[in-house]
Amino acid sequence: MRGDLERGIRAPRTAMLRASYDGPNGVDALMQRYLALGKALLQTTDEGGDFRPIASQLISMSQGEFLDALDKLVDQYQQESEASTDTLRLLQWCALLAALGLLAFSALGVLRPLIAQVRRSLDEQESSERALRAAELQQQHFQRRLVDAIEALDDAFALFDADDRLTLYNLRFTEVFPLPGETIATGMSFSEFVRVIAEQRMYAIPIDRMEGWISERMAIHRRAEGSREIPLSEGRWLRATERRTREGGTVVIWTDVSHLKQALIAADQASRAKSEFMARMSHELRTPLNAILGFAQVLEQGLEAPLTARQMECVAHILQGGRHLLALINEVLDLSAIESGSLSIEMEALALAPVIKECLALVSPQSLDRQVALSSDAAGQCHVHADRKRLKQVLLNLLSNGIKYNRAGGQLTLSVIVSEHIIRLTVADTGHGIPPDLARRVFQPFDRLGASNVEGTGIGLSITKRLVELMGGHIGFDSVVDVGTSFWIELAKAPGEYAASSDDPACLPGAVTTTDRFGSAPSMSLPQSTEYCILAIDLSPADNELLRLIVSTLRGACLASTSNVKDAHEISTSRLCQVVIADTLLINEFLAATPQKQGNPPVLIALGDPLYPRHTADPRISHWQPKPLKTREIARLLRETMP
Repeated sequence: MRGDLERGIRAPRTAMLRASYDGPNGVDALMQRYLALGKALLQTTDEGGDFRPIASQLISMSQGEFLDALDKLVDQYQQESEASTDTLRLLQWCALLAALGLLAFSALGVLRPLIAQVRRSLDEQESSERALRAAELQQQHFQRRLVDAIEALDDAFALFDADDRLTLYNLRFTEVFPLPGETIATGMSFSEFVRVIAEQRMYAIPIDRMEGWISERMAIHRRAEGSREIPLSEGRWLRATERRTREGGTVVIWTDVSHLKQALIAADQASRAKSEFMARMSHELRTPLNAILGFAQVLEQGLEAPLTARQMECVAHILQGGRHLLALINEVLDLSAIESGSLSIEMEALALAPVIKECLALVSPQSLDRQVALSSDAAGQCHVHADRKRLKQVLLNLLSNGIKYNRAGGQLTLSVIVSEHIIRLTVADTGHGIPPDLARRVFQPFDRLGASNVEGTGIGLSITKRLVELMGGHIGFDSVVDVGTSFWIELAKAPGEYAASSDDPACLPGAVTTTDRFGSAPSMSLPQSTEYCILAIDLSPADNELLRLIVSTLRGACLASTSNVKDAHEISTSRLCQVVIADTLLINEFLAATPQKQGNPPVLIALGDPLYPRHTADPRISHWQPKPLKTREIARLLRETMP
């Protein structure tokens, strides 16, 4: 029981293991007894004796005591070996832990910052995860609020993504466009949606125009810049408002504006009816008013017999009221024409200086009555792109207002500022000025800003503003209380000289053709051979009577009237015809039938405003006399032209 190191057998280390091997009942003792019985069995066999008792003992030992002792010894030896192995392993682990401890202790200075950084990273990651969870919850909350807000809209709402496909819509959208089944679904393109609506005949667009309308609708949708009103069947109207999102999508909102559109249509029809009524009534009123003013002027001059002071006062009241009423009618006519869109504007390049000179001459009597000094800048050779008649009307209105609302002994200045492309005309007065709280009402029609003691209609500035805008210009004003007001207009500068127009007179509405005039020859009064002739062509009976009274005051003159161009041409070419007075509508026809002749042709006076720009440059027209006839000016012109 000493062990054999060469064979890898170690000796028992514990007393219990040695006792189990060397003890009285140990394995070694049992082995000696077993060997002794074997020898005895051999001897008995050789001697021929009975060996069965010995054999039974051998068999009993091998199956009992010997095997039990041997198993017990093996178990004890195995337990001892395992205990030794566990101890060895424990010692190995202890050595490993000690080595790791020494290594950690030596590297603690290097690992400490790294450990701290890892700890911070873990903390930050945890905080980020908490913030992300909070942001997700907040986003879900905002999404719910957005959906609730969209569903609360009274308008149909739809959101199309950058690929122009439907991504979101509200319940009102399905109510406005009640399509069958599941026609409307997320993912459908806007073009598909428009065509589906068209196929359901929901648009109030003729079938033959539907493709063109869809193409136009898609072009507007791609721009996504504003709103458009869309007519639907059964008289409904939708206003589609489209806006682009930051991601390239499109938000479309459809608003039902049926009631508003119907109200606007009704208001427009009522406005047109009102404008037409006012225009018709104004024309009907102006015709007899011209006669009233004409005969009042004859009475004022006392052509037949001088009037008493009382009669002159009454005639003055008639003239003042008639002129005021005529101005009101003319302004109402202009306002009606502007509102109805029937006011014609004939733009041309016209010299500014003659227009200013003429306007100042027309308002000079008014300025003398109110003791207002007039002054103006020289316009030079500059030309402005405007309508001559309307520009003259604008300047007269601004100058007249500058006189009416000025102080006694005040100053009124018309200045001209010429830039590269713009001409600014400024009318500055030294009146009481316009308070700031009334400035926004200046251009409103029929608003006189509380100036009830100054005559006027209150629509002059409104008409002026619209006329300037129709001519492509701008108007504004600057005012200082107790200092004065400056109204300015800006119009486009027209470089170069004035160019005559080549308009065709036959294209003018209301123009009278030569065939109509040559077709009949009403009776006319021809002059005596010893009298000078004043020829009136196609004037109204009232104007003819007024001219007859004026001519009766001229010695050696008589009036001839006709509505036939052929007869008028024959009379005007006679040696004794001194003056021809013709209406504007007939002046072009008369000039075409009357060639220019050498010598002293008759003086041609045109009644009304020029219909063509070339008329103002025609040397055969000596004077333009606006309607209605002013007896003093006509009488002065006739006296100056008579020999």
